Amino acid sequence: MNVQFGLFSQAASLLTALISRAAGTSGASDLPSVDRFVAPAAGAGSSLIPAWDTAGAVASLAARSFDPERIARTFNGTAHTAGLRDMRLARKVVDVMRTENGVRRNPSEAIEARRRLHAVLKGYDFFESGRDFDNAALLSLLQAINSPEIQALVQDLQSPSLLLEVVPDGAIDDVVTRWGKASCLPVSFFEARRHRGLPDRILIRAFPAVRISREETAREILERLFGAMHEWEHSRHFWLGKHGHAASETMSLLEEYRLRLRIFDFDIPRAAAREGITSATLLARTIRHA
Repeated sequence: MNVQFGLFSQAASLLTALISRAAGTSGASDLPSVDRFVAPAAGAGSSLIPAWDTAGAVASLAARSFDPERIARTFNGTAHTAGLRDMRLARKVVDVMRTENGVRRNPSEAIEARRRLHAVLKGYDFFESGRDFDNAALLSLLQAINSPEIQALVQDLQSPSLLLEVVPDGAIDDVVTRWGKASCLPVSFFEARRHRGLPDRILIRAFPAVRISREETAREILERLFGAMHEWEHSRHFWLGKHGHAASETMSLLEEYRLRLRIFDFDIPRAAAREGITSATLLARTIRHA
């Protein structure tokens, strides 16, 4: 059986709505509530890190000589991993939170990456200029950010075992239909094919064949950049076990989260803080309701 994972439009739309609303939910959530895990703030005496502040907890525990692996073991199965018990997910949470703390301490590189991306985006008006949004355009936009993760993606794409393809609507919809999700209209999709002796594929939906504004063009491009990183994360692991799908999707959403941080976008942690939940719980909520 073909094994495929993807970020479906329902999850993406829910995530956008949650970030935009950034307000408390009504009624009980079917996800774990925020744990009582509260770490003292480094050098702050009796001050406490809010239970939802995973990045703050990572910084505090690191200041107490916890290495990343020990922090991951501490977080595993708590609200910091959206209640999921999977050490690979816990390690990903810690790694992304360390990125967040680094950007907060020294934002200049992320601000410069945002400036570079904005400059490149200004040059893209596909329906005015007739330019195609193809593989080369996608990679040039990612490389404008030039984060370590994007460098790793580019390196992985040099291997014959992984392809990145910008494909027409019909091509990506056919793959999604074969997977049994005909009602979904994903911007991106990961198709695992190595078990059939074929290279895995990260599929990115081509631009809509209609005239759109410059603002809409920028939004469509950003969705595809986030989608590329999301599916790349899927390409790096395969899952077994009861919580495999949820853990895999949460890890891929965390990689999107990291790309946002790399361009100085803190919408996700802001939204989570306003709801009083961890960022992982906010991301996992999109999967539960997709």
